Amino acid sequence: MMERYRHLHRIILMVVLQGGFPGSYSQDWAITLPESIRALRGSCVVIPCTFTRPRGNKDFSLVWYKEILLPDIKIFSQQDPSDVSEGYRRRTSLVGNEPNSCSLRINDVQESGSYYPYIHGNCHVTSACQTVRVTVSDVPNEPAIQIPTDLTEGERTPISCSVEHTCPPSPPTLQWNRAGYKLTERQQSLKDGVWKAETVMEYLPSYRDHGAELECEATYPNGLRSQRRVTINIRCKY
Repeated sequence: MMERYRHLHRIILMVVLQGGFPGSYSQDWAITLPESIRALRGSCVVIPCTFTRPRGNKDFSLVWYKEILLPDIKIFSQQDPSDVSEGYRRRTSLVGNEPNSCSLRINDVQESGSYYPYIHGNCHVTSACQTVRVTVSDVPNEPAIQIPTDLTEGERTPISCSVEHTCPPSPPTLQWNRAGYKLTERQQSLKDGVWKAETVMEYLPSYRDHGAELECEATYPNGLRSQRRVTINIRCKY
């Protein structure tokens, strides 16, 4: 019974947004977004989203909803930013400069849930919209260190520390327990909203460091930290 009421509400909602039952439904409207994405509580998450629309159709209004039990709540409105659920006001925004981008940023993520974008025609009034499941975790990802098994004394070697995240505007900061070396920082988009923050250290091996621990620490926007440690093995050059 609950599912029947939920489905009826979805139909009414889409009819209102479309200004009545459409006489024809264009399959040219389409949304592309991941099925799921993991976010860290207290951080932000950027849900990647793109859309296609019928040729010549330039006027549209984008709305994002969160699925709950009767009714779904509006968390972003392109036409009227004030017409969103109070708990999401000033916490959601569009990102991306592409004309077909519908990617959504949610700041200070607190709870798991399913979300979906609605643009006129991307889902039919009698069928469910495509959703993305955001799973919120309290445990930050640990960084990964890439280092050769054996380092040669005096031979400069790049050592990488990286960590995956879902908040590209505010990525975690990475810090080594070694100072005085040249560092290169970069960020890379992987897949389905997952990004990789990376720092590369131009390390100059010294026999003094043989057997010591090399540590990389990731600090997230919400203040949480995670570390990874490896033991340095250095062989003599001669």
